[in-house]
Amino acid sequence: MIVIPETSRVRVFDGLYIWTRSKRMELVVFASMAGLYFFANFQRVGVPGTIFNEVQSEFAASASAVTALAAVFLYVYAGMQVFVGAGADRFGPAKMVLTGGAFLATGSILFPLCRTLPQVYACRAVVGLGASFMYISIIRQIVNTFEPRYFPPLLGMLLVVGYSGGLAATAPLALAVKGQGWREVFGAAGIACAVVYLVMLALVMRTGSTKSHRATFSLAAAKELVRKREIYPIMVTGAINFGIYYVLQMTVGKKFLEDFLGMSSGGAALVTGAMLLVVTVGYVAGGFLPKLAGERRKPFVITASAGVLAASLLLFLGVAAGMPPWWFAMAYVLLGATNSPAIVGTTLLKEVSPSATSAFSISLLNAACYVAVAAASTAAGLVLDAFKEGAREVGGHTVYPRAAYQAMFAGMAALALVSVFVSFFAPETRGVQREEEAAGEALRQGRKAPLREDN
Repeated sequence: MIVIPETSRVRVFDGLYIWTRSKRMELVVFASMAGLYFFANFQRVGVPGTIFNEVQSEFAASASAVTALAAVFLYVYAGMQVFVGAGADRFGPAKMVLTGGAFLATGSILFPLCRTLPQVYACRAVVGLGASFMYISIIRQIVNTFEPRYFPPLLGMLLVVGYSGGLAATAPLALAVKGQGWREVFGAAGIACAVVYLVMLALVMRTGSTKSHRATFSLAAAKELVRKREIYPIMVTGAINFGIYYVLQMTVGKKFLEDFLGMSSGGAALVTGAMLLVVTVGYVAGGFLPKLAGERRKPFVITASAGVLAASLLLFLGVAAGMPPWWFAMAYVLLGATNSPAIVGTTLLKEVSPSATSAFSISLLNAACYVAVAAASTAAGLVLDAFKEGAREVGGHTVYPRAAYQAMFAGMAALALVSVFVSFFAPETRGVQREEEAAGEALRQGRKAPLREDN
């Protein structure tokens, strides 16, 4: 184990030390990568969620055509996760972030220049392609650069920065669009993304991060991973919970508040923004709460699923009973709070997976999550279109009836119930990497310890 002199490190959070000398450039590179993740989340949440009505009105599109903007992004994003995870393990995270960042910046700049719906779909696909490289590759960068004990808090920091991008795409984006127009605002965001990319490119070239990675991924290691039955409860609960939360955050949550409660665009965006703020703050706590629970993981997985079920039922019952706005705001915040322990699920998956496939394993979870969101976004659009005969036009926007949202939330509650059931089958590691546990047991029994890939 490497011992760092006290004079060369600084306390950031309780129990977390970040080097100020030997690791400061690695932290700067990590920060620049996190900056790109900020813009990936801004694009993911902002379109079509915050500008649903603007896009529907300008392009004279149906609800399913608008929600397809989210689906295009997410299907590309989800479809790339396995390849990105394998690439990050094989070729190194810096090369992957550089590749994805080029697509993300290009698509972000071109998006506000689109004049037809097919062009918009094409740009969203490019943005989704670029965004798909970020999360998994940056996680691998953390694994490569820092000691394992720093993984949960640094992952929490990454998610805070990233989800701040999503937060900026709620109420602040709605206000900016109202004042300047959606094309102008997204044009400025695209330019800012390109600037961050160029800064990161300069830093990576200066530090030689593209040359420091040692390839670990192999098909044999991938097969070993997929044979582990204990990874699947984590993936199923993660996909369902995240799918329910994110379809409200990025696709129909704001529009529901406008349609059913008659809230203004800014007011509805404040509610979805509050939900995302709770998630962002929760990700900070999520990196440290397991320590207070004796490094337990499974209770957080169960709690997250139970919370998603409770929030889904609140939404369904609220629509059925015609509850006031505070009821739905409470449900949104609860949904955000119970999504926060997702960081524990990611950490748990890493701990039960072979170290040689650390990025690949998380890419499988991420792929499952975003396939779920894409499918949920598509389903939400189809549900709204199914009730279009009861819809009405108000101020140039289509307002869908109560029955449409009742059907939508009933489906969410049913899926959340499945998640609660599956969560009880999640494994428990108590913060110990399974390889290390197996090695220790082998040594105690006088056998040769299994080989482990160094990261």
